[in-house]
Amino acid sequence: MTIVFALVVIWLSAIPSAMAAEGITSTQADEILAELRAIHQLLERQNAATTTQAATAAQPPPYQQVVVHMPPGAASLGAANAPLVMIEFTDYQCSFCRRFHETAFEELRKQYIATGKLRYVSRDYPLDFHDNAGRASLAGRCAAEQGKFWEMRNAMIEHNDHLLPEDLTQYAVTLAINPERLNQCIDSGRYNNLVALDESDAKSVGVSGTPSFILGRIKNGNLEGIRIVGVQPLSEFKSQIERLSQEK
Repeated sequence: MTIVFALVVIWLSAIPSAMAAEGITSTQADEILAELRAIHQLLERQNAATTTQAATAAQPPPYQQVVVHMPPGAASLGAANAPLVMIEFTDYQCSFCRRFHETAFEELRKQYIATGKLRYVSRDYPLDFHDNAGRASLAGRCAAEQGKFWEMRNAMIEHNDHLLPEDLTQYAVTLAINPERLNQCIDSGRYNNLVALDESDAKSVGVSGTPSFILGRIKNGNLEGIRIVGVQPLSEFKSQIERLSQEK
């Protein structure tokens, strides 16, 4: 396509020389120019359509039905017997995860988690290109040993651009978490396999970025539901929760 565009430009620039060399009239030249411009415009439209189609094809299908393993003991908020469960696969260094928590999360917590309609589960998906995300995932699990998982999680998401080891230590101090115990736990690597399991489960249902969510019902130790990708508005989460609530 680029070569054709270049040829059109060359042809357009060659018209004055052609007129002089071949003796064509100005009317004929104008007709040739008009035709070439029409071809140029057609090629531009085709190129734009191809680009749009490629971008559309790259997007994951909305609300794909999936089944994902639910590990016992995963950190959660809400009633254990809530009819619906939502997993968030998160990367603590992800700015989009932070945006979700600044926009939709608190209202979901008030309207659905606190009222027993939804259990909210946090699982890890640290992305390879985020240097501090892996240690942050371990810090959350190690904070859970001291009963402060959600406090540490919230601090890391809120300050997702400050997740160096010294930052994590400072959050621990602020939250009354023993920093020595926290760092010893992180460095021991005893939660590495559990983080890897979360990553494997996420990939098994097509998760490739964060935040990504699975919303549905627990059946035979698995969560069966729909995958929701990215930072959606509160209204979209509510729409899907209400729809699934009405299904048998």
